[in-house]
Amino acid sequence: MNTSVDIDISLALKVTAQAIRKIPYATNNAITRVAKEMVDAGRAEISAHFQIRKNFILTRLKILQYSRVSNLTAIVGIDTAVQGSPLLLGIFEEGGTKEPDNGSGIAVPITGSPARPTFSDAVVRALQYTKLQLSTTATDQSIRGLQHTYVVPGVGVFERVAPGNDPGATVLIYAFEPSAPLKKRISLIQVMSDIVSARFNPIFWQEYANEIAQQKPAR
Repeated sequence: MNTSVDIDISLALKVTAQAIRKIPYATNNAITRVAKEMVDAGRAEISAHFQIRKNFILTRLKILQYSRVSNLTAIVGIDTAVQGSPLLLGIFEEGGTKEPDNGSGIAVPITGSPARPTFSDAVVRALQYTKLQLSTTATDQSIRGLQHTYVVPGVGVFERVAPGNDPGATVLIYAFEPSAPLKKRISLIQVMSDIVSARFNPIFWQEYANEIAQQKPAR
C-alpha cells in the first residue's frame, strides 16, 4: 500500500524567516553593548597608568560612531577634537616624541613649584603658561608676564615670590625643553580587542534570545 503525506512547511518557513530577520537587530544591540564595555575597559587602562587630574581626559575615549541596523559598525577611539594643544593620549599607545606646537621649545611645568605644587595637581590656573601673557618689554627687551614672571632664555620661566636679590626670591616654574620623549604607557588596542573577543559572542546570543522572545507567533 502506498501512502502519501503532504506536509505544510509554510509555518516553519515563516518562523525561520522571522528568526533570520532578528539577526541584524540582535547584532546591532550586541555591537553597542560591546562598544560600551570597550570604553569602560579602555578608561580603566588609562586610569591604571596615568595620574588623572581631570576627568576630561577619560571622556575623550568614547564611542565615535554608534552601530545601526542599516550599518552594523561601531567606532571606538580617542576624540582629538579639543581646543588648544593637540591631545597626546594616543601617542602613549606606541610611544613617540612631543614636539613644540609653536617656537623652538616646550615649557614643562616644574612639580613642587607654585605652578604645580604636587604631581597630582593640575597647573594653577593663574600660572598656566598662556595666561602669563609673556611679552618683550620696550625698555630692556626682557620677556616678562603677569604674576611677577619673567623668562631666562634657554632656561625657563621664573616667578618672583619675594623682593630682593636673594636666590630664594625667584622660583623656576617652567623649564624649556627642545622636545619631550613619551614612552609607551598604555595598551588600549589590546585591552579593547580582548573585550571584543571575550564578550561579543555571549552578548550576541543574549540579545538574539531577547529578540526571539519578543517575536510574535507566526500565523
